[in-house]
Amino acid sequence: MSEGAYKFDQHYDIKIGTATIAGRINRIHHRIDVNTLEQLPAATLGLNEIAFCELSVEQAILADAYQEYRGTGSFILIDRLTNATVAAGMISPKADTETARQVIEQSVVKQTDWEMRFAQKAGVIHIQGGSQKLRSQAVYTLEKMLFGAGRLVFTATDHQLAQIDPEGRHHLINFLLEKGALVLTDQLYPGLPRPSYAVDLGESSLNLMEHLEQAFNELEKE
Repeated sequence: MSEGAYKFDQHYDIKIGTATIAGRINRIHHRIDVNTLEQLPAATLGLNEIAFCELSVEQAILADAYQEYRGTGSFILIDRLTNATVAAGMISPKADTETARQVIEQSVVKQTDWEMRFAQKAGVIHIQGGSQKLRSQAVYTLEKMLFGAGRLVFTATDHQLAQIDPEGRHHLINFLLEKGALVLTDQLYPGLPRPSYAVDLGESSLNLMEHLEQAFNELEKE
């Protein structure tokens, strides 16, 4: 995209999904002729040229092959001084290396990794107002809408958690939040973070679907 050639001694900002990290181009394996698809040697790349490159980043991130998940399988390269977009890229499948097969003792996947995977910010969505029946309908309908949009979403209604003591409810919902999930609930439980979004069914003259479509559109912006 940029008219300037890439500089191998320069660090760039690499934006993958909602995450931005520092990184650099280590090497160009080959340039690809867009007319013949021939693989050609290259030391630098110019405007609109395509190549297979190796990049390194300054911290571990969650990424996927572009063929599997486009959201975390694509990235853009940003000049840190001018903030100009230098290039766009797609991630190829990972090589089966010893590092990839390394046995570990504890999870290295953080909440931010889950959030980046599903392109969302973890949070509690509180459905309030109206009758119990209306709140239940709202919870399950919004769950279906968000799930259909590819979000990681769970419901935690008072009915579903009736057999779990308050401490257990607290741990369960916090666990889901740590996994980057959106949690739909019709109750506010002590000790939990404040809802990141609230739907008040009794606040206006909107009908149920109008309320939910408004909430869905707002959540899709985040």
